[in-house]
Amino acid sequence: MAALAIGVISVPVQAQGHTLTIGSGLLGGENLDPISGPTSSQLYLQLMYDPAIGMDNRGRLTGETGLVQRWASSSDGKEWTLQVRKGATFHDGEPVTADDLAFTIKRLGSETSRSGRKEFWKKNILSMEVKDPYTLIVHTTGTPLLPYLLSPGIGPDAFVVPKKYMEKIGEKAFGSAPIGSGPFAFEKQAVGDNITFKAVANHWRVGRPKYERVVFRLVRDDTARAALLKTGQLDVAAINGDMVDELRGSGLDIVTDTNLEAGLALFPNNQWESGLPVAKAKVREALLISINREELAKRVFKGLAYPAYSVVNPGDIAYDKAIEHPLKFDPARARKLLSEAGYPNGFEITFWLSPRPGWPNPRTIAEAIAGYWEAIGVRAKIVTADYGAYRDRMVKRQLAGAIGGQLMLAQNWTAPFLKAITGTKGVISVSEDATNDKLLNAAIDATTAQTAVDAARKAYRYLQDQFLVLPLAWVSTSWAVQSKIGKWDVGMVPNGPDWEPLYRAGK
Repeated sequence: MAALAIGVISVPVQAQGHTLTIGSGLLGGENLDPISGPTSSQLYLQLMYDPAIGMDNRGRLTGETGLVQRWASSSDGKEWTLQVRKGATFHDGEPVTADDLAFTIKRLGSETSRSGRKEFWKKNILSMEVKDPYTLIVHTTGTPLLPYLLSPGIGPDAFVVPKKYMEKIGEKAFGSAPIGSGPFAFEKQAVGDNITFKAVANHWRVGRPKYERVVFRLVRDDTARAALLKTGQLDVAAINGDMVDELRGSGLDIVTDTNLEAGLALFPNNQWESGLPVAKAKVREALLISINREELAKRVFKGLAYPAYSVVNPGDIAYDKAIEHPLKFDPARARKLLSEAGYPNGFEITFWLSPRPGWPNPRTIAEAIAGYWEAIGVRAKIVTADYGAYRDRMVKRQLAGAIGGQLMLAQNWTAPFLKAITGTKGVISVSEDATNDKLLNAAIDATTAQTAVDAARKAYRYLQDQFLVLPLAWVSTSWAVQSKIGKWDVGMVPNGPDWEPLYRAGK
């Protein structure tokens, strides 16, 4: 009989050599270059690449799981020494060296980078020195939190790529014929349908994985994913709260990621354009407090979420209960704020929302939010689209006055991400606020960890007080797993889940 577990399922393991098929409602940007896609691409890129600095299954930095075994900084945090492990190789047989690590870091701030922390890398990395094949010296403006920024805790940015191979075939070609140093190598891809990875013979950390192949299938429709699980065509799939009881009753195990890997927030676009309703802080506040976040978490997310009153999750090193915004559901005050802002009869707004694995259908979420807004006179036109299409329009600033539902990433250090989203020169910039820029820069440019934490708390609170981002909920993700698959601890690594417990056979 299937059992509900929180974090771990204990059942017999499957024999080596089979294919593990995973169903997901999105596959990021489907570009296999770590700096070319959204953070959600870590879902599958973690199989093919190793991070510069690793994390254990509980989300803690460690020298055991990444390509950098040891790291140390000068007392002022301006010089970092990174020791690359010996014995790790790329899928073409070439050894991983300090040259590859330096190349990877340099790309993060390059013109072709789509990293949300691109400006940070351009500004804060002054130079790098390859001291020997396995030692890299990084000279910075003072970056005490560099290890976090080189870990999976902030996404796939610092997955290490091969310098020689990429320079040989070119960056564009690499996106469709990539190699990494992870336990699985890229085999093939059908864009819009699936990505297939094949196990390597002897990975430095994992040995030989117990599955010969792992296939990620793009199945956008929740009902279709459930049907494929029931017929055994999917081994694992992200599911939403509506599916839990039905699939558990069909003989599938359910595991829930209690790390709250992502949250839902609203991002009002082009806040600097004075003629737009969202340019006014009172309007942005009204849009937030007109939504019953407690009810949204319970009714729409079926209890697999809790209300968000902060733009950062409890896993952020600068999180403090005191930075949470106290404002609650108050439609009467929302209507008053709209009137004071010059919109007594409300206004029309375009509302974009993209699918997310394990979340309810985006239209279901959007319609619930639009219903709250309708009660205060705001009439929403709902647009559901893949995140890649939505993100491209945001980057090109083609969504003036619209509001988008977007992920709040559960990261260890959120300040660079928030700068990318709300900073005047961010990769995806929804606002131009000099004070916000100054406060976030103070946190990012701090030369000690404690100074960074103190400055970040001020920045987070200001950002919330100005309603530059409207946090709604932190969401758990549930996964349905065929009982034959085996024990799976989904872990607590941000941007997870951790697939390694599923495919690890031991050395």
